[in-house]
Parts: sequence; structure tokens; C-alpha cells
Amino acid sequence: MRALVGGRWRAGFLDYHRQADEYRLSVRVWVTLEKLSDLYFIRRRSASVVVNYVSEVGVRETGRKIRSRATERARNEKVLACGLAVIIEKPRGGDYAVGKTVVFIAPSHPACVERLVLPADLLDRWAGVDLLMPREVKCYTGDVGSLSPAWGPIRGWSKYAGRPLLAAETSLARLEAAKLVSDVDWGEARTLSTDPPEPVAERKGQAPAPKGRKGRAGPTAALFGYGNYAKTTLLPAMRRGLEIERVHEIDPLQSPLRRDRNLPWDTSPEIRAEERYDVYLIAGYHSSHAGLAVQALEQDAAAVVEKPLVVTSAQRSALLRAMERTSGALYPCFQRRYSPLTTLAARDLGSSLSNPVSYHCIVYEVPLPRLHWYDWVSAGSRLISNGCHWIDHCLYLNGFPSLTSCDVFAGGKGLNCSLELSNGALFTMVLTDQGSPRVGMQNYVELASSGVTVRIVNDSHYTAEDERRVFRRATVNKTASYRRMYREIVRRIVAGEAGDTPAMVEASTTAMLVLDHHLADRSTGSAL
Repeated sequence: MRALVGGRWRAGFLDYHRQADEYRLSVRVWVTLEKLSDLYFIRRRSASVVVNYVSEVGVRETGRKIRSRATERARNEKVLACGLAVIIEKPRGGDYAVGKTVVFIAPSHPACVERLVLPADLLDRWAGVDLLMPREVKCYTGDVGSLSPAWGPIRGWSKYAGRPLLAAETSLARLEAAKLVSDVDWGEARTLSTDPPEPVAERKGQAPAPKGRKGRAGPTAALFGYGNYAKTTLLPAMRRGLEIERVHEIDPLQSPLRRDRNLPWDTSPEIRAEERYDVYLIAGYHSSHAGLAVQALEQDAAAVVEKPLVVTSAQRSALLRAMERTSGALYPCFQRRYSPLTTLAARDLGSSLSNPVSYHCIVYEVPLPRLHWYDWVSAGSRLISNGCHWIDHCLYLNGFPSLTSCDVFAGGKGLNCSLELSNGALFTMVLTDQGSPRVGMQNYVELASSGVTVRIVNDSHYTAEDERRVFRRATVNKTASYRRMYREIVRRIVAGEAGDTPAMVEASTTAMLVLDHHLADRSTGSAL
């Protein structure tokens, strides 16, 4: 597929994945309505920012972040657009036939693309004559005037957002789209050649080899989600022990045109029926984690899952059922469990099931861009998307006890929540984005047990004291926990050791969901 990137009409991108109820369109006319600048974190270029990161995480990790962000420039060029296109693939029973011309709305797409995949809600009949299959795209990027409020619910929308588009929200915008296409001065449009058309391809690269073949350095693996975290942290660590054989990334402009070592790429958000790997690395949208983990476990494979494990009670139930009825292994990626400072804290506090550790923290998250996917309905609340880290850490230090009570208060500047655990430990957390963004997220943690207090600042500075003296200070690189986590997970996978137990997963996800339930309606969470 061709796409307009940095002003250049470039070939070689994969096509968007088409689900069974969607249409694939060949674009003939493209009208840019608005550039979307508030979808992603886009860091300003600044020497002081680089110096701050080097002081926090080191030269190597900072270099990885810079390289990763540089590769995201194509992804960041998203626009709201409309136009005309020819249907080339349709769902069974769809209203629009192959070969018909339709008006389309592209809510969050590159500056222009050769082909699109859209639901019927974003299409409308074209009153004019049907267009022939295009050999060029007319791309208009001039001023279209101010947009009506009808475009508000569509601007930046994604089918993964968990919020369906309503007919009342799209009807007026579709009428306006048809008028805009008719009124544009096409003499000012740019002509982009599609001759010859790039063949439709959602996958590129060699087919996956059979599972368990001889002569490989490690277990085979597939990655789901090629975002900044995967590029800078997950892949560099996991490549040392696993054979990464395919990368699934739903945004075609995220996968590099110069594909890494001919690594196969795929825009499908799910595991395809023919795919079989030893390990699945799951780092996509939050709402996708549980479903992919269940698919992996049902293959009796290992699921290495980034946080959060689930975003709904139904996902929790499905995940627990899969863990209980299969021989697959689940490895949650809560890196604070693996921090050298957690090891020190467990030693200094003497933590055990009979020696509860109370846990208090203040977390300063980075403010989100207005249309960032963390704010999607499907991503869950900030308690789920962010707070799950500290909730799990508290439960881990206490041996994953059940809950006795909980409460949460939300204000305009953030939220304050608390848990009482069955072993007597107390957890409190203030979660806010009203803090310094100098080096990203910052946090302060205080642990208390048996007359000892431990303080951990920004996952790197450690102090332990009792009633007489400060008896330990330590400093580590805050990224050390990630390296230790993935190294240990790979070791356990290769050795055939178990991952988390269903009881651990149930305790961690239940605590998170109970708090989220209280945040939503202030009612009891006992039904969870």
C-alpha cells in the first residue's frame, strides 16, 4: 500500500487489517479536513530533556528512546479526512457492492493512503456516477473552512476505542463530506499515482516455521504491538533468549519499510488460525491483552503480558478459566516485582504472610494528549491503565492476600484510593498528573512493617530505617527492573517453569477491578 509520509508518496506499507464486518476501499479522492496533533506523545527536541533522561536511565536507554521516537514520525502524521473511494472488498450481506463508489470519512489516518478499511457507519452513497478503478489519487490539502460540531465525535475515533459511532453522530458529517468533495477546487489538488496498484497485503515476510524445530537459539515468539515500549524495552531484552518470528502491528505506518532482518509483519490484531509459537509477547492496546493471552494459553503456549492483564470482569473470568484448563503459562510484566529495590525491601522489612507490609504511594503521571488512546473507553480508567502497577506491587509484597475493604475518591486533579488486605496490610495511593514532567512519570513509595520504614523514590533511590537509624541506602538505574524481569521470564520459559498462578492473577486483577468499580459508581465491589 502507498501512503503520503513527510510529503512523499511512498510504497511498501502493509494494508490495514479488514475484519469480517468492514469494507476495503481503493481511494480515488482525498480531502484533508484537519491535522490531528493531539493523538500521541510527541516530545519536543531539547538538549535539556536528553540530559535529564541520561541522568535518570543512562546513555544507552536514552539513545533507544531517541531512535524509537524518530521512527514514529510517520505514525504521528494523522489527519481527519473525507473523500471518494471504490469498494474492493465487502462484508457478507453488506449494503455497498464491490465496484460501487462511496463517500468515506477517515477519522484518524495518514496524510493520504492508497487504500482504507472502514465500517459502514463511515460510508455513504455517492449521488454521482460510479468512478472507475483509480490509477491515481487526487489529494486536496488546502483550506476547507471551519468544520461544524458534527465532526467532534468522529475526530480521532478508532474502532478499538470501545465507543461505537451512533448514526445520529455520523449522519450530518456524511452529508457534509459529500458536499466538501463536490465543492473543492480540484485544480489545486495533488495527483498521486497508483499505477500500477500495490497488491493488497496484510502480511509480509516468510511464513512461520513449524513450532519446536531443531537448531534454534531459543523458543519461537510473536510480538503483538510495535509501540515505543516494545522498541525500546521489550524487544532488546527478549531477543537475547527468544527467536522473534513475527510482529503484529495494526498501524501500517508503525512497521518500518526497511524491515528488520526480513522479520515478517502482520496488521492483524489477533493470532491467525495457522500461527503457532512457543511464546506470545502481548504489548498492544489494553483491551487486547486478555483476549490474546487466552488465545496463547489455549495453544498451551507462554503468554508474556504487559499491564494491565484485564480491563473488565468478563476478561478476568475468561483469563482465569483459560489458566485453569490449559497447560500454558502466564507471565505478567509488572516490573516492580523484579526490581533490585524490591529484593532489598523484602529483606529489610522481613515481609511474609504473617508480617504484613503497608504500602503508601504518590504517583505523578504525565498528562495525556487530548485524544490519546489511554482515554478510550476500552482502555479502562487511570486506575486500570496506570494504577495497576502499584496495586500489584503491594499485593506481591504481601503474598497476594484477599481484600477486606476498599474506597476511592476522585477529584479534578486526580484520585485517592485505599485497600485493606486480609493480612492487615493497608494500601493507599494518590494518582495524579499534576506533577513535574521533567523525566516522565515520577513516584514516591513508602513501605512499613515491624518498625521498619522503606522509601523508594522514582524506582531508583532507596532508604531503609528503623527507630534508631537509617541502616541502608541504595541507588539503581530505574530501568534495571525491566532487564531483570525479561531475563527471568525467558529463563523460566526455557526451563519450563510455571508463571503466575490463578490465585495470584485473581488477587491482582480483582483488587484493581474492585477499585475501578467504586470509581465508576461508588457502590460496593463485593459482586466482583
